[in-house]
Amino acid sequence: MTECIHWKHWMCIACGLLCSVAIFGWQYLNVHLNYGGNWTALFMTGSKYPVPPTLASENIYTFPNLDGYDGQFYHYIAHDPLFRCGLSVYVDDPRQRYGRILVPALTSLIAGGDPTRIDAAYRFVVLGFIFLGTYWLSLYALRNGRNPLHGLFFAVLPATVISANAYTIDVSLLALCVAFYLFAEESVTKLLPILALAGLARETGLLLGGACVISAGLRKQWRKAAILMTAFVPWLAWNGFVILHTEPSQLRQLTWIPFGAFIRALLHPVMRTGSPAVDWLFVFLDYVQMAGIVVGVYLAARLWRRNKLGAVEIACLLFAFLVVVLQKYDVWMNFHAYGRIFSPLLLLLAMRGFEVGSGLLMAPLGLVIPRFISYSAVGALLVLTQAGG
Repeated sequence: MTECIHWKHWMCIACGLLCSVAIFGWQYLNVHLNYGGNWTALFMTGSKYPVPPTLASENIYTFPNLDGYDGQFYHYIAHDPLFRCGLSVYVDDPRQRYGRILVPALTSLIAGGDPTRIDAAYRFVVLGFIFLGTYWLSLYALRNGRNPLHGLFFAVLPATVISANAYTIDVSLLALCVAFYLFAEESVTKLLPILALAGLARETGLLLGGACVISAGLRKQWRKAAILMTAFVPWLAWNGFVILHTEPSQLRQLTWIPFGAFIRALLHPVMRTGSPAVDWLFVFLDYVQMAGIVVGVYLAARLWRRNKLGAVEIACLLFAFLVVVLQKYDVWMNFHAYGRIFSPLLLLLAMRGFEVGSGLLMAPLGLVIPRFISYSAVGALLVLTQAGG
């Protein structure tokens, strides 16, 4: 029996390696066929933001007449995580972006502070979290008596897809969410570092720690709750440092008007390609995805009512509340933005559904994934077109 378990554990590791290697292969084809081998294209740097002169030697691939995407800013932060090189002035919202320090900090650490190694280290960190997320998801499947190959599903989750194609940092939090689910009811020793890292990955990761503290408090496990609260210390210390070096954020993202920006985005669909047929197909998939998010909010509340003390259930409820109050219009009009931000909610619901055999709990994720499959299909078509040419 022990040998069997040991063999299956290695299967989980193999799944993690397979997923990360496969995604690296996809990145390689995309970069070499579409961007002339320039790996910096994956940072999605737009021409509307100036590139730091100190990084001119990197020959950063710049997309003309575009704002670019989030990865470009985390790239700069990885080059200057401690505000020593003045690169924070090239970041659109330094206080918010620098708060999400986990991926940039790990990148700088792996690169040993050598700026010439930052890009390769960043790629390694993103693939590393894809490996960990897949490994933990395979381990979760194994614990539930299922085939570890189910862990490969991590590759098609919204946050994974966008992080692999645009070097956002969301895959780090998503991987930690899988670990959170695995260890939420186990020893504090295993859970504490996961919660601490989740807050540093992205501020929404604090909801995981909050869920654990609330759960312990409701169970009157005061000592456990006190210990779990120490998970917030790294986030508080780091953000205190960030506040000393940045101006207040100008981005308003929360409101008490439920679904305000969501409804606005629903009524004003974005046409992107210029082809009416293709645009309306994408709009339809956008609506399907938005429906998946709303269904997820309802199911999170329903799940919490069934078990008001569970850390996973409370975490789902907190993420659902975030859906209601996150009212930045730019987020809701971009499928890849809200899809990756709320990936933790969709994933936690799906994991609970997979565990208890409830297809309903897995439905929200099923409604969201088609939009990301279409996104990946367009990218694959471009790669195949270039290869054929």
